[in-house]
Amino acid sequence: MVTRREKWERWLTEVIAPSSPELLPLIHAVMDAADRIDEQGSVTEANLEAIVRGVRSSRRPLYEYASDVVGHLTADFEEFRTIVRELAEDKSAQVRFNAILCLDERTPPELCEQILRSKLLDRSTKVRSKAADWILRLHLEALVPDLEMAISQETKEKVRSSMEFSLGLVRDKYLLRPTRDGYDVVIRSNGIVGSFITQQELDDEGIDAIVARLYREEEERTARRRALASRNKGAT
Repeated sequence: MVTRREKWERWLTEVIAPSSPELLPLIHAVMDAADRIDEQGSVTEANLEAIVRGVRSSRRPLYEYASDVVGHLTADFEEFRTIVRELAEDKSAQVRFNAILCLDERTPPELCEQILRSKLLDRSTKVRSKAADWILRLHLEALVPDLEMAISQETKEKVRSSMEFSLGLVRDKYLLRPTRDGYDVVIRSNGIVGSFITQQELDDEGIDAIVARLYREEEERTARRRALASRNKGAT
């Protein structure tokens, strides 16, 4: 089995070692603990503590890596689902923020919904914004009513704008934003994609047809990129 240290060797040696060498032992500890859990199929207290230490950190390279590991493990281990619930209620806003990062496509949807619903109303603006961002990232349509309610109560313009951006893409599948010469249409398809359209195009085609076309074009571009990557890989 390829270990996490081997898989991430380039990142560790070219990014972390030169810029944050003091984080290497902590990141190694997270990697080794996760490898042991994968090999053994169970969670020990020592392995759990090593990973939680990483995800509670305020240092971005460490907490981002550790939160990704936790997201992977929430799929199979109740211990990590419990940890995420606890982190989400921590007194530190940074730790609550990190708890949101622990939610991903592998995490049970009910856990994602439970935590993000509550964090939309968190006392920290940073946490509220990230909760809205993560609803978009995970495309949780079930939380649209909660997002709408949070927007109606939000007093910070920057946070409300972030929430409205997520709401439009989750609920409507697009955003239409006027510009000086026409409109920007924003969709979410393998990332956030924006396209400019004129008023004439909007009048002639209608927004529904334009959005459908943009999604179709983006899917075609993605298919071409994957085909090219596959051919290049086969040629090496």
